[in-house]
Amino acid sequence: MISGLELLSLPEDRRSGRGYEKLKRKVKKRLDKGLDCIILVEGERGYGKSSMCFSMAYDLDPKWREDPKFATKYLTIYSALEFTILVNYLLNYGKEAEEFYRRRFIVFEEVGVGASSFLASSAAVQELAHQLDVLRQFQINLIMNTPLADEVQQLKFRYAHFLIFCTHRDDSRRKVYGTWKIRVRTEDKITFVNPVLAERKIVDPKFPGMRIVVPYCPEHIWELYQHEKKRFMKDVNTQGLKRIMRLKRVRSDLITANLRPQFVNLLDRDMEVKPEFLESWESITENTAVTLTLEDKQKLLQVHKAKQRRLTAEKKRKIIELRKQGFSYHSIAKMVGCSTATAMHVCNEALQDIKDFREVDENE
Repeated sequence: MISGLELLSLPEDRRSGRGYEKLKRKVKKRLDKGLDCIILVEGERGYGKSSMCFSMAYDLDPKWREDPKFATKYLTIYSALEFTILVNYLLNYGKEAEEFYRRRFIVFEEVGVGASSFLASSAAVQELAHQLDVLRQFQINLIMNTPLADEVQQLKFRYAHFLIFCTHRDDSRRKVYGTWKIRVRTEDKITFVNPVLAERKIVDPKFPGMRIVVPYCPEHIWELYQHEKKRFMKDVNTQGLKRIMRLKRVRSDLITANLRPQFVNLLDRDMEVKPEFLESWESITENTAVTLTLEDKQKLLQVHKAKQRRLTAEKKRKIIELRKQGFSYHSIAKMVGCSTATAMHVCNEALQDIKDFREVDENE
């Protein structure tokens, strides 16, 4: 559990002016009441939003200071899918998940990217709203980084407690500058106002927010974050390349963009066969593998894929059994290691055999 003493006893270099200290006191007040806290950070790309988010997480949650490697792995989210998996974990593993995540500060990078402000009720945003309700039950705190808060306007007014707008950064001083406002609810509206005005019961959303100066997040935190982000972006890019290669194999004209020869060569190099994908690679020494040409590697991959595609009697029996148990064709294909169309074909053949057998039996 995070105590107010931990928040206010930070080193001197982590204390940056009245605005930031006031924000931390407001957060502490919510945490002491047993409430969750959601901070929405917006601003132009390259203005220091990510650094500000991780800096606040570092200052507000002792876990980020005690075990930064754990925090950057498990308390950082890069996509809606990762967020959905986290919520699923919380729902299915109640007590274990509660001990793991309760009262922690999670950083959600690039929230709402792709959600149009004209489609505020889009399925993606609505789904995120339901998931935020789950986080509130577990008292999990969230720092959301978004280029434009209007992309998640519905979530902004319904869930966010503090709104920060990054104005610029100063690399020489290693600080990020901005303004922040606090959520205020009246009888007829919800809005964000300057915290000083809020304390005086003055609701004026047009008045500028309170100035905030946040130091850059510690270098070791930033390096760990960059490492995790590169891993995520590499996986995303690999999936994109695989989709391109699948389209190319089906019909070359399905690819929406043309490639010049030099980029085709780069693509071929990136999609080279990796040792872990070949069963026969174990019999090839490391020195021999280096001398293999791209054509040799592609031939080995084709042989390996052909072996995988061979349907044995055991595989057919397993497909039919899984279908009887109610699994979808897509799930069966993943478990058995075949295509969805193959799984459907095997099941349809089995049904036809049963039908033919019944017809013969009736004629007899």
